[in-house]
Amino acid sequence: MHKAIQYLLVFVAMGILISTAPAQDAFDKVITQIKALETKLDQNRKRVAMETAEFRKNHKNNAPKVMFESDAMYAERMAKLDVTVSEHRLALLKQHIEADQIELARLHREHIPSSDVEVTLGTYDANDEFFLITFEASTERFTERLDIKREDARILYNNWDKVSKTVYRTVGPAPTYKRILAKVALAYPDMWREPVTGYFSDAVLIPAGDFEMGSNDSDAHHNEKPVHTVYLDAFYMDKYEVTVGQYKAFVQATGHRAPDWNRVAEYSPTDQYPIIYVSWHDAMAYAKWAGKRLPTEAEWEKAARGCLIGAKYPWGDAPPNGRRCNFADKNFPGGDENADDGYEYTAPVGSFPANGYGLHDMAGNVYEWCLDEYQADFYSSSLLRNPIAGANSVTKAINNFKDNNLTNVSRVLRGGSWNYSARYVRVANRDWGTPTEADSDLGFRCARSVTP
Repeated sequence: MHKAIQYLLVFVAMGILISTAPAQDAFDKVITQIKALETKLDQNRKRVAMETAEFRKNHKNNAPKVMFESDAMYAERMAKLDVTVSEHRLALLKQHIEADQIELARLHREHIPSSDVEVTLGTYDANDEFFLITFEASTERFTERLDIKREDARILYNNWDKVSKTVYRTVGPAPTYKRILAKVALAYPDMWREPVTGYFSDAVLIPAGDFEMGSNDSDAHHNEKPVHTVYLDAFYMDKYEVTVGQYKAFVQATGHRAPDWNRVAEYSPTDQYPIIYVSWHDAMAYAKWAGKRLPTEAEWEKAARGCLIGAKYPWGDAPPNGRRCNFADKNFPGGDENADDGYEYTAPVGSFPANGYGLHDMAGNVYEWCLDEYQADFYSSSLLRNPIAGANSVTKAINNFKDNNLTNVSRVLRGGSWNYSARYVRVANRDWGTPTEADSDLGFRCARSVTP
């Protein structure tokens, strides 16, 4: 059991137990038991090291080198034998050690209150699949890594407020995350029957930090200048554009106005294709229903660049060739006759390779709505930290979107589409549309802040 947990709970208990004589006697008795168990654990661990060293000494005294065995060969043979014996002795003592750990957990759970311990769930790393959990009291603060699969992480994240106050009382010998999840499962069994469709299973964490936004290359438009450094907090970006199937589920669940499904099917024929004919208002409503939001323009560009600095496209500087994205190729009138991406209109989401962040279709397929109001000269006056045009913050933009019914207040579109040339699928290219506009090349993907 983690030493810090042991001492933390002891210190907490010392500060909050009732100071009556019987209660103090009981507390002192628990502390004595805990110290005795800790001493026993240390003794058992020392026995492993001591007996291994003793074996090494005796074995070497009674097992000289054999004929033709070099010093190096002999040393290697002894080392292998030492490891074997050490592991063997550790296995013999393991049962005693674990039994003592269980008893320690029982004492803490039953006798040491945890009412003033704050347990905070940190940022989930969707790539390496772990949370950071901070344990804090007036006497101590430390952080533990909680390794957990994305599917379970979504459930834990969405229900953390239900277990964080009691997590300390579930301490036991199993890995921390198993104890926490077991607690959640017992208390809220119905949640485990929900389908896993949350952002942990289909999103990528884009780390906090600076990036260079905009472009000065020969294809850059005036509204892409000047190139400027932007700092963004960490956020999650969906790997894929929202599909027809996902949007159908949204319409069915909410009764939201449906697009003309026949028109949608003409360009996006199955549920695996990107949803089209959706306005900015439609995209905002879907994102809110899904527990997400639209990305800001800066977030979109940073995510599209995929860790590349100054590149024209999500994959680098080489122009589209039919194998990197869905754009205006030979299948589109007036398109690039030297490229064939295999699709006349949209392509199923994820049909082309991901960028450096693991995001698909950040170039081409469908234009993607962003949260920002479109301002042609925004780069000249934008904030250098978490910029957003047309609102003071992401929260205000989300909360007030239903009030924005002015058709002349354009919204940002990014990424180009199946019917646009290479110049318009560059990561820095900026486009726009009125918030009520819906067409065969307009779709979206969702994002989510790290801290809700």
